[in-house]
Amino acid sequence: MIDSALVETTVVIAARHFNPTVFGQIWLAKHGIVAEDEFEPSCLFSEPLVNVASREFNLLVIPDQMQFVPRVEPEKQQQLVSDKVGRIIRVLPHTPFTAMGLNFSWRVTPSEMSVEQFCRRMFFVPNRRLYHRFDAENPRFGAYLSRDILGCRLKLDIKPVTTRSMPIGDTQEWVKFAFNFHLDLLTSENTVEQIEAVLGRWDAARNEAEAIIDEIGDEE
Repeated sequence: MIDSALVETTVVIAARHFNPTVFGQIWLAKHGIVAEDEFEPSCLFSEPLVNVASREFNLLVIPDQMQFVPRVEPEKQQQLVSDKVGRIIRVLPHTPFTAMGLNFSWRVTPSEMSVEQFCRRMFFVPNRRLYHRFDAENPRFGAYLSRDILGCRLKLDIKPVTTRSMPIGDTQEWVKFAFNFHLDLLTSENTVEQIEAVLGRWDAARNEAEAIIDEIGDEE
């Protein structure tokens, strides 16, 4: 059995150049992206970067990338992502977008064995030349997997992670499952339409990632 939690979700859009100064408060309010009364005090507007915090989402813009982090319940994220991110790219159609990704990170903690035992059970391959060199005390194992799905390239990176809680300083070990549904925008034609199509698959992508996590739990 495992304990699992979805700890991070983001939309990332890469471009040859974003102009962060465009994303001012007046511009964001004018285009219906953030209402005038929804800007939180932690917002930052500068020439090299813009970091917008609102009740529903966080938005970070730097010259080569835009990151959108929904802060609403899972059942509301599809509409929010399609509306807000879709609106941004529609009002910036001449931006040279190069790639995008839908990202979901799960925290997985085995409940009946150690992280070391969990990773060994999932990934260790006995009698292989590479693996026998890591058949030692306290090894850790992970994996990278990828496939085409939902019009994207799903890239799944799995690795053990150690975090330290503050202020006590206790360490906790868990396994990070990082799902990236990636699309390269190889041509300059119809990039807005391509991005909108992938944004519309947010729920489907999250459901696919969750199904993989559920299978891992069932296997244990």
